[in-house]
Amino acid sequence: MGDKFKVKGLHYSESLQLLLKNIEIIFNITIPETESEYIQQYIRDNTVICSEDTVTKVNDDDIKRIILTTNTVIAEYVDGSLIHHLKTAFERIQRKLPVINPYIQDIKNKFPLSFEEAIAICRELERFYNISIPESEIAYVAMYVQTRRESLKMKRKYLIRVLIVCSTGKGTSRLLAARLRRTFQEIKISRIVSIQELNDTKIEEDLVLSTVKITLPGHHLIVVSPLVNEEDERNIKRFIEVSSKTKNNRNIEFSKLINSELVFLDKKLLTKEEVINFIGEQLVKLNYAKKGVSESALERERLSSTAFEKYATPHAKAEFINKSAIVFIRLKNEINWLGQNVRFIFFICVKNETPNQLDQIFDTLLEIIEENKEHKEHTLKNESPDNIVCYLKEGI
Repeated sequence: MGDKFKVKGLHYSESLQLLLKNIEIIFNITIPETESEYIQQYIRDNTVICSEDTVTKVNDDDIKRIILTTNTVIAEYVDGSLIHHLKTAFERIQRKLPVINPYIQDIKNKFPLSFEEAIAICRELERFYNISIPESEIAYVAMYVQTRRESLKMKRKYLIRVLIVCSTGKGTSRLLAARLRRTFQEIKISRIVSIQELNDTKIEEDLVLSTVKITLPGHHLIVVSPLVNEEDERNIKRFIEVSSKTKNNRNIEFSKLINSELVFLDKKLLTKEEVINFIGEQLVKLNYAKKGVSESALERERLSSTAFEKYATPHAKAEFINKSAIVFIRLKNEINWLGQNVRFIFFICVKNETPNQLDQIFDTLLEIIEENKEHKEHTLKNESPDNIVCYLKEGI
């Protein structure tokens, strides 16, 4: 067979040499000697990673326990695929094998909350296994977390809560409910009551659908056929469209974090440290945070930068927060923030929000950033403090 595919220091069977030779024949190519060395080196490295040697043994139950104690949001998603990925990642890390994740910046930009939760998980795993997990691996974990978050969003994606009213609340109501579920994914049927029960019912739903002609002042009502004819469908669709447009304004979870005393425009700050220290001073002075909030945020930046394009979203640990809020700063000039030219900063203070509330806050924040990225003369760049507060609270 010759010596072409024999690399000094590497001892492989003739089957590997035969494989390389056949590749040349089948594809009518000549594999350079450097490439053959690379292929053999690659196979050797991946053979080593599967071998039993000095790599620390990783227990599935330990990984699962650490994840669950760190992040209850993804509890149901801690399956074999995530655990297997982490075990493989630990082997790569301990053998000092490089891992490239080309989507790191995209993941950080589009899924900041999931990336933050991935950092928390990886920090606990680092302490337990005494290893250092690189940002590329954290980004992969963030993708698993985001998948779980998307699954949860699908479960609560209903926009409209519906109360069904029928003459008896029995047969016709079941038929109507079945038809609605099949036709409108945007609604959730919360209750079915009879016309007699309606008098003693407190209506909290967004919409009442009744097969009986009634009036309900102060409530949205559509009288429909139990079979839901075409006109009924049009009326329901129209209500959903109007309601959806109304709900496109800033959600209440984000809006209530905006305060005029925490909006600072055209500040002459030159570094990210100056920015974060300034914000920390204001938060402590106004009793939104405790001393140490700036140091906590700077420590978080050392783990992984929160900057992307012209925006940065620094934040500190919840233990330093007295009251949840969002600080907005528009700098006089752009500054270098770990390689990004940043001018707009949203400092996020969250204390004890639920996972659902955090989702709403971060989703709205990303919507605002996207809105302003699309327009050259955007609101955050040009408007006065009062207009910016109104914009952040209520939307366009």
